[in-house]
Amino acid sequence: MVQRRVNGRPVRVTLGRFPPMTVESAWRLARMAEGINPNAEKRDAKACVLSLGEVLDDYLNAKNLKPKTQALYRWLVENPAGAFAGWKARPLATITRDQIERRHRQLVERSPGVAELACNVHRFVPRGRLRIAPRTEGTTPPWK
Repeated sequence: MVQRRVNGRPVRVTLGRFPPMTVESAWRLARMAEGINPNAEKRDAKACVLSLGEVLDDYLNAKNLKPKTQALYRWLVENPAGAFAGWKARPLATITRDQIERRHRQLVERSPGVAELACNVHRFVPRGRLRIAPRTEGTTPPWK
């Protein structure tokens, strides 16, 4: 195991069992020395292939939610009238802040109640999985 600071934060990476060190492990160590977090790269690569529907399924299987709450979350993602209709098969990495804000504005026009419910989606999308670009100056998040 190696621990180094990357961008000011401590990062631990398991290289493998002692004594042999593979070439891949050595490259991971070298990437850390360059200031690159190999754990973040691995997490980002996984997020590129996970779809919104898969994350929802994982969340509902992992949590002990009431049936009504599960039905609400499924409705938001799977139902054609839901907030994120058509986004179920989209990889999380392809969803941008602008698309979320645009969808929220459309929902507010259609039904402010559904727009508020749609803000619950952040609960089942784990931190770091949905990479949203920072807001530009003067804009507010859709939930404010």
